[in-house]
Amino acid sequence: MESEVRTLLFDLGGVIVELEGQPIKNNWIGSNDSPKASWEKWLTSDAPRAFETGKISADEFANRMISDLKMSISAADFKEYFTNWPIGPYPGAIEFLKSLKSRFTVALFSNSNELHWERKMNEMALDGVFHQSFASHLMGLAKPDPEAFRYVIEALESEPAEILFLDDNRLNVEAARIQGLQAEEVHGLSEAKRCLYRRRLYLNP
Repeated sequence: MESEVRTLLFDLGGVIVELEGQPIKNNWIGSNDSPKASWEKWLTSDAPRAFETGKISADEFANRMISDLKMSISAADFKEYFTNWPIGPYPGAIEFLKSLKSRFTVALFSNSNELHWERKMNEMALDGVFHQSFASHLMGLAKPDPEAFRYVIEALESEPAEILFLDDNRLNVEAARIQGLQAEEVHGLSEAKRCLYRRRLYLNP
């Protein structure tokens, strides 16, 4: 029998915040790849990981991505596109999160970076919406690493089994379960709401 959920831990991009397609465009790399294949190419570079853990600057990240993937775009244009990749919270997302705060600890755990974090917290008005926030570039740790989950669990001062983690990446969900969290893969706000509704944690799917 699963433990009672006391903490709701949300990923941001693809769950609470809508993203504009993929982080790279096929015409930059001269391919007609599917979104999945484009994402796999993105992961062949170690630059995103270094950027998301705060080890390199935005300029170095852009230059390394262009070099690693041989992209036909300037560093300035790539950085501008990447900065604006997150569109904004899904409609109703902020109200949804606030409606949960009286019954649960509501926290976020995001693989983020210096370009996106400022926009999400200020421009998208997410600062103060969560009881606690965990951003990879500020922690120096990123999903799906076990150390990242252990850091978050300790900071939340919660039993792992009492945390429900929602993420759009299967690897992150599986990693969370290994650390003892309850975890579900969801894509977008509607799926997140339906997940909580099925678990009788939210009344309006």
